[in-house]
Order: sequence, then C-alpha cells, then structure tokens
Amino acid sequence: MQIYVINLTRRADRLAKMDTALKALGLPYTRIEAIDGADADIGQPKDHGLPASAYACYLSHLKAYRAFLETGDSHCVIMEDDVALSPHLPKALSSSQFYEDKNAIIRLEAPANNHWQKPSFHMPRAVQTFNGLATYKLITQSYGTGAFVLPRGIAKRVLAQQTSPELDIDVRLFHQHRPRHLGFNILQFSPALAIQRQYSEKLDDSDIHPERLRREQPHNIHPMLRNLIGNLRVIFYSLTWLTACNRRFPFANK
Repeated sequence: MQIYVINLTRRADRLAKMDTALKALGLPYTRIEAIDGADADIGQPKDHGLPASAYACYLSHLKAYRAFLETGDSHCVIMEDDVALSPHLPKALSSSQFYEDKNAIIRLEAPANNHWQKPSFHMPRAVQTFNGLATYKLITQSYGTGAFVLPRGIAKRVLAQQTSPELDIDVRLFHQHRPRHLGFNILQFSPALAIQRQYSEKLDDSDIHPERLRREQPHNIHPMLRNLIGNLRVIFYSLTWLTACNRRFPFANK
C-alpha cells in the first residue's frame, strides 16, 4: 500500500523525521509537496472563512489524492509530516482483511476530538480483529488528518465534490453529521498506530493549530446551563462505558 507524506518545502526537519521513522519500519513512501499558506497567492477567494494555512492544508490533501488516483491502487495511506508511528504499523498495513470495506476511511492516528484522547463513541463490536489489532466504526466526529487509509472510491468522491474548500479537511472528512458529508464509514484502529507529535512530544509546532485556536469562540451559555450540560455528559459517558460504546484509542508505541 503506497504511503503519501504531505510536507512543506520549508519543513525539511519534519521530512527528515518522517524519513527516518518510515525507513526504520521498512515502509517506502512518496513525498507530496504541500501548498504553503504563507505564499502570496494560493487561489483562496477574498474574505474566505478558512485561514490561509487551513485552506492550503486542504488543497495539499487534494493534491495527494490526485497523485493516488494516477495509480491503479485500491487504497493508499495519507500522512502529514508531523506524526509519530507505531512499530505495529507494517503489520496493520499488510493485513488485507482490515480493508474489505471500500466505503470506509480507516483512521490510523489516535483521535484528538479537540481534547487529547477524549473518549470516542463507536459501535460496540469490532468490525475486524486480527493479530492484536482491531477496527471500530465511529458514530461521532473525530478530528485530525495525520494518518489514515483512503480507498480509491472515496478519494474520487472527495475530489468531485470539493473544488473550493469551505471547512477544515478533518471536519470535512470526519464530521459525519454535518450536511453534505459524503456518507462513507469511519473506522478507527485500536490501538492507534500514529499520533501527532504535538501530543506525544508536547510540541507547539503546528502550522494550523494556533490559527484554529484563534477562531474558537468564547462560551456565551449561562454558567448554570453549562454546568447542567456538563453533568449530563458525565452521566452519558458513564452509561456508554457500561455498554462498551465509548473508549479511548491510545497510541501503540511498543
């Protein structure tokens, strides 16, 4: 399965880390030169809702998908250049039974969900289990596009439906309850096989995250109502733990 690593030209340091990690795992890859949001003109319309870095990230993903579709492969791996990789990744990528669903993107990275390792909701039974690994179908949104397996058909649909990005790429792909989601399944590897280094190494090195934080709006909900919602969430989380529909997906670094 071909691996495409999206990398900014000015981030040779990140590419060096990815090169070392992938070679250590015996995994060949193809570099995709990322579109740089710092460039003067990346074709973004004036007064567009996305910051330039997020818009460029989306375009970079589309560039990688086009490169993938030029091959005859049924699946590929899309990686950004800021992820740490599990030693179990080659085993997962070589196990074909995990990729039988052609209508599913399979997340390799641990889901962040805005707060690192916040539990994710999923169907109670694993879709596939093999050799100590499993995949689960997610039923709520998940964020981060650091590493995932992309089927050919879904790559075609994303390219056909989105010519001018309106959302962050991870929201577009993995927020399945938003309008105009393309209706594919989202599976999550357990344990996770990649993790963004900003979490694993506590780095403040993201080209997009600071702008995303600046876009977050303050809560305008009355404190009592906010506390009530928080308490209801605790109850909901507790019930879902009992039904095995809610879990964290930690990074398998050993």
